[in-house]
Amino acid sequence: MTSQSVTGDAPDNLPEIRGHEGFLADIARSHASGRMHHAWLLSGPVGIGKAGIARLAAAWLLSETRQAGALFDGDSPAVKIDAEDPGATLVLNGAHPDYLAITPQLEDNKSGQIKVDQIRKLIPFMMHKPARGGWRVAIIDSMDEVNRNGANAM
Repeated sequence: MTSQSVTGDAPDNLPEIRGHEGFLADIARSHASGRMHHAWLLSGPVGIGKAGIARLAAAWLLSETRQAGALFDGDSPAVKIDAEDPGATLVLNGAHPDYLAITPQLEDNKSGQIKVDQIRKLIPFMMHKPARGGWRVAIIDSMDEVNRNGANAM
């Protein structure tokens, strides 16, 4: 893999990410400075890997072996996730207690939208301290799918 994609012994369920150097550099600088933004908005055409890069960043932020310079590999940003890291593995399997992914529910949802009840799950999730220390990460994929009531609830 290149320095623009995931490096190291990545877990099998980690999406291969190419590009998004700007986002990786921004999140690396923000983390290194100790001034992480409360929210990141990834925009672009459908299918370019926005959800994948968000999941990758969440796995990196919630990994237990993350180091301060782990996002940099030479001059190009690269996210390094150890396949044995329990925090990253939990995120990638959707089981980390400090990670919440909100996507349209497929059952009984003919509209394919993210409903207000799903958005309301963010409030208690963000109100509690992180269960494993560090960060709490929520990904909404995609804001375009949030219905009007869900948008108002935010």
